Amino acid sequence: MLKTAVIGLGMGLNFHIPQIVSHKKFELAAIADVDEEKLRIASEKYNVPGYTDAYEMMDTVPLDLVVIASPTQFHAPHSIAAMERGIDVFLEKPMASTLEEAKEIYDVHIRTGRKIMVYQPHRTFSETVAAKAILDSGILGRVYRITRSIRTYFKRSSWQAYKKNGGGTLNNHGSHYIDLLLYLAKGNAVSVKCELQRILATGDADDCARILMKTDNDIVLDIDMNFASAFNPNVWELYGDLGTAVLVHPESGKPFFRARYLDLKFALEAQKYYPCTNPLNDNAEYPWMIKDFEVGDNRYAINIYDKCYEYFKLNQEPFVPITDTLKVMDVLKRCHADSMF
Repeated sequence: MLKTAVIGLGMGLNFHIPQIVSHKKFELAAIADVDEEKLRIASEKYNVPGYTDAYEMMDTVPLDLVVIASPTQFHAPHSIAAMERGIDVFLEKPMASTLEEAKEIYDVHIRTGRKIMVYQPHRTFSETVAAKAILDSGILGRVYRITRSIRTYFKRSSWQAYKKNGGGTLNNHGSHYIDLLLYLAKGNAVSVKCELQRILATGDADDCARILMKTDNDIVLDIDMNFASAFNPNVWELYGDLGTAVLVHPESGKPFFRARYLDLKFALEAQKYYPCTNPLNDNAEYPWMIKDFEVGDNRYAINIYDKCYEYFKLNQEPFVPITDTLKVMDVLKRCHADSMF
């Protein structure tokens, strides 16, 4: 079993600790948070020692792994301190407040030989698994655009509403969707455009962000995050030169992807050159084919702590390579520079 500690009782308490204690390959050994009352309650509930000083915890408790779910500005010091002490790190997103801090973490990872992986949960979602199955099937042909939109109405007032804490929708949600779309596109961002706004947030950080990326394999990635919208559509759109797939939300039942596409043989015939007129003109009826792709009942199709065990204990390849996360941090930096917010 991996003796594991958790720093930060926000996402740490809401997600990571329940996952750890319910997994037979992990043992919760200690927790840390500066909030003494929250720490006391969690410590009693899970029957583990609690520390207000994360560094004291890492110096005192023998650990294989530390899950770092502290606010973003502490990601670099906590990660570096853990690896310097010979402890592997599972780190909440975003990796750090800046690309420069992320590179410092990476350098310590290389120097110490300790393992590190960043929590990018959207790779594990049932919707992602279905979208990936569509793209991998090839029925859409050459993929040229992927659109992902998330909209809700939420007035953020926590530490994530302030720039000084590394807050904002771009950093805290953009890190999810940038990673997700680069993962599905299997490419690297060569150009980045971004617009940021603060509409409802009580702090000075953004709560609306629009990102447009172009990859080195010629795919446009369009991300729209709006936390000041009265309507909440969950939009997935996958475009290829043979068809399109969208996420459908039926009035009853669970969502599913519907792909509308052309048979490859017909598409090749339609692309032939005709010196006079093409019988397959704009008014022609195309023989569209329809195929639905099921989205699983559970939000998570993949257990991230299974993937943690494979990487940290069994020495398998990381589910989220740290080099992928550095690419996300690079896009975040370019987004901030382009938006000038």
